[in-house]
Amino acid sequence: MRNKTIWIVLFLFLSSTCFGSVDFDGASDYIISDANVVDFGTNDFSIAFWGKFGTDVTTWRHIFSNKDDFGASHVRIRVDRTGGTLDILVESTSVDSMNSTITVNDNVWRHYVLVRTTGNFPAIVARLYINGVLDNTDQGSVAWNGDLGTDDFFWLGTDGANIGTSELDGIITDFAVWTSQLTAGEVSLLYNSKVKRMPLQIQPSSLVWYMPLDDVAEGTGINGSVFSDMSSNKKDATGVEASGTTGGKAEEILSYHPFAIIVTRDAGVAPSAGQVIMIMSKIINFFKSLIAIIS
Repeated sequence: MRNKTIWIVLFLFLSSTCFGSVDFDGASDYIISDANVVDFGTNDFSIAFWGKFGTDVTTWRHIFSNKDDFGASHVRIRVDRTGGTLDILVESTSVDSMNSTITVNDNVWRHYVLVRTTGNFPAIVARLYINGVLDNTDQGSVAWNGDLGTDDFFWLGTDGANIGTSELDGIITDFAVWTSQLTAGEVSLLYNSKVKRMPLQIQPSSLVWYMPLDDVAEGTGINGSVFSDMSSNKKDATGVEASGTTGGKAEEILSYHPFAIIVTRDAGVAPSAGQVIMIMSKIINFFKSLIAIIS
């Protein structure tokens, strides 16, 4: 008789009222981690996040920056003020940029991943994924292969060298940084799972900064609030906001991790963490659809 493996997965769903993201007002909101998070240098790295960006692009709308003074080596991720695409600017001994092939200033949630691969010049060095699919690449340049920052502050929602003129108009959540290359499969899993804290399951040893951004209640200002870094680095960040009237936002795109009990029998082959996450996300999405139909 052929051996069979049976997986029994029991779920206890958490409350759907969890906080989940930060809504940046485009004027005075930003988050700073001033604890010298990581040295990008000439190393591989990956940056992933969910974002939903407003239509106002009268100025550069910065999502991420490790630039805190003029002339410093850095990476800046922002919404382009000339066309509404996602613009990734890098500067080492020279400057280069890569843009998404689509506009992103349309108030639509998308998942973004930037992967920098060093030592590959003149082959592909930079890859931009949107919603789990490769959107654009850079074939390599001196800038992309250069030193992109040494023990820098990390800024969310602004450019550290242009505070007050570069603030983000939009919402971001689940912002993660690795000092390694994510594979296409890992990028796809991050997008398709749609489960909060999924970055903790992917290359955890190289995860150096992970901000779930669910520390502040909806409608609460972020000024002075501490945003927890859930990576082993523990480089927490602080919110800054002049008005104090917006900031925290209830989760709109991701489901919170249900508690799962896994029982296996016979061959003793337990599902991987990725398989468990995918099973949970499918069940969560099923119940979401069912609730939508009922309501």
